[in-house]
Amino acid sequence: MNPSVRVAVNLNKVYKNEHIKNTHLAVNRESNTIKNIFLEYWDSFHHKYNDRIIRPEIDKNVDAFLKCGSFENGYLFYVCPNCDKYHISAFTCKSRFCTSCAHKYRDARALTMSNKCVDSSYRHIVFTIPQELRIYFLLDRSLLNLLFKSVNDVFKYILKNKYHKYYNLGYQSGFMCALHTFGRDMKWNPHIHCLMSEVLINKTGKTAKYNYFHYASLRKSFMKCLLDNLYNTIKTSAFYKLKCHLYKHKTNGFYVYAPKIQLDSFKHNQVKSLVEYVTRYASHPPMSEARIINVDYDNDTVSYYYDPHEDDLVQDDDLLRGRQFITESVYTFIGKLITHIPPSNFHTIRYYGFFSNRSSVDTSKVLKLFSNNYLYNIKNLLRWRHRIIHFFKYDPILCDCGFFMEIDYESCFFP
Repeated sequence: MNPSVRVAVNLNKVYKNEHIKNTHLAVNRESNTIKNIFLEYWDSFHHKYNDRIIRPEIDKNVDAFLKCGSFENGYLFYVCPNCDKYHISAFTCKSRFCTSCAHKYRDARALTMSNKCVDSSYRHIVFTIPQELRIYFLLDRSLLNLLFKSVNDVFKYILKNKYHKYYNLGYQSGFMCALHTFGRDMKWNPHIHCLMSEVLINKTGKTAKYNYFHYASLRKSFMKCLLDNLYNTIKTSAFYKLKCHLYKHKTNGFYVYAPKIQLDSFKHNQVKSLVEYVTRYASHPPMSEARIINVDYDNDTVSYYYDPHEDDLVQDDDLLRGRQFITESVYTFIGKLITHIPPSNFHTIRYYGFFSNRSSVDTSKVLKLFSNNYLYNIKNLLRWRHRIIHFFKYDPILCDCGFFMEIDYESCFFP
């Protein structure tokens, strides 16, 4: 395209682009962000509660979070080919704890999960644990692996005993598990979200229905598998007594949420809407900044809200608890957030059955749920420029003279 024509085309967009860009400058944004809270209070929190910060990944993730977008971490340098203006794009920290990078991490995980999905119906199953067990997972994060193992053991048992005909013929189920250590109120509450494909597949690509899950069997099987796995690891008399206590009082097993999806609640393509929701929900951070109402720097408090899970199943409006508003010390707030930083190299999303890379089942012969075009659009959102255009509606490298800036590698800084 002729340069003069390119300028003429882009000048029509320049004013709007510059206006939107200026409204998103840091000086014009609200200060009620998690990063601003940590910048203000992290040093004092660290000094006050240093004896409680016993996990090295806490310091590592918070330090990276506070330096995210800092030029000392490196940057890309863009120069306009028509004038002397430039744009510097600082590198991000890539930490899952970072409120900005966590959204990109969520989209990356959603892309991976969506890319594996075969064309079938799906069931969203949530495995939870009683409050008596939560302290064990808090004090020893390695036990979180047993949550995944127990869920896998449950579905192995169901396939082997309830679908033994297909099991003997080499059919496999396929499911993805995501660990959440938090509830909507940010308290420590480890549980597993499972996206289960309602189809079995064998090595030749043949399929069979897999859509019956007995609730009582799920609950009791999960309780047995988890308690056995924990006892085999902990092996103390105190835990044995707790195990017996839970068997005595949890006669229905541990709570498992596994309803058959009412697909008419999703307006367009029902199955895809469900999978899109679960894949993004699987990787979301403990707290959305949109939930923060106010930060009182004079009194060192933060106010936010959450909508309780209990209301999700309530049909009668009179029985709803309603939106809950919390005002608490910023130190309590920070403590809640850093509790959910996962151990280093810990995989919070795992794949089983024919979704696993180790599976002998070849799913390439099975129709995929999402088109290549859909996956391509998600992949584009992993690029910083596309994310800014998509979420903030302006192009960061469109110069106000109408030309697009070009990267100048000699002026970039790669630490």
